[in-house]
Amino acid sequence: MENNMPQKGAMFIILRPDGTVLMQLRDAKSKFYPNMWCFPGGGCSGDEEPIDTVIREAKEEYGLNLEKSTCRFLMEYQLLLPENYCPTAYIFICPIDLEQEPILNEGVDMKWMKINEIKKIELGFEQKIIIPKLEEFLRFREKV
Repeated sequence: MENNMPQKGAMFIILRPDGTVLMQLRDAKSKFYPNMWCFPGGGCSGDEEPIDTVIREAKEEYGLNLEKSTCRFLMEYQLLLPENYCPTAYIFICPIDLEQEPILNEGVDMKWMKINEIKKIELGFEQKIIIPKLEEFLRFREKV
């Protein structure tokens, strides 16, 4: 394992009012999980907190301006990557309004998907583990 690899990272679920979620198709050059769909995210830089990573990565990858106060922590889990690299991933759900439209700056494609569509595809970074918590969040959101 490379010593300079982050030991923690953050993934974010961008959620529109209609319940669709922004998914990213990674490019062929990606070190981990090339050509696979995933929830976007990245490694924490230095002593950066995971929520700050979410804000930074959303701006860099999609030009989105997220507010810390609207992002909700969902869960954390241990990634199992090659070379015995096992960072902790912190997952956040960040609702956006329809005025914000993402611009693809990283990966080869992005797509708004419903949870049932996401459940049918293979996801990188063992992200299937996130689906039950996301479904629970969406069910609760519908009741409010």
